[in-house]
Amino acid sequence: GCLVTQNVNSGHLLQTMLGFPCLVPLTLNSILLTAYTIVLLLMRNHLFVWSVFSPKYLYVCATSVCIYIGIFVVAATGTYTYLWAQKSSYSIDIIKN
Repeated sequence: GCLVTQNVNSGHLLQTMLGFPCLVPLTLNSILLTAYTIVLLLMRNHLFVWSVFSPKYLYVCATSVCIYIGIFVVAATGTYTYLWAQKSSYSIDIIKN
């Protein structure tokens, strides 16, 4: 009974820790990248798009890649820590019984 309640709360805690902090920068950067892509496509025949706007677009693309990698590292670390803690608590429960 008590162990199930702990697992549910731990899973909810993991989802809260990783869900909101990871999704906010990912969502904001994805919206920004989508907006820049649309503007770049609409203005592709303008003279200054490739000399002024294109470097900004490449910068946003590089930032997006870095954010995706960072979020992956944070999510993988959090998930690994959660699974390791679950395994450790299961081993401790077996030793106690």
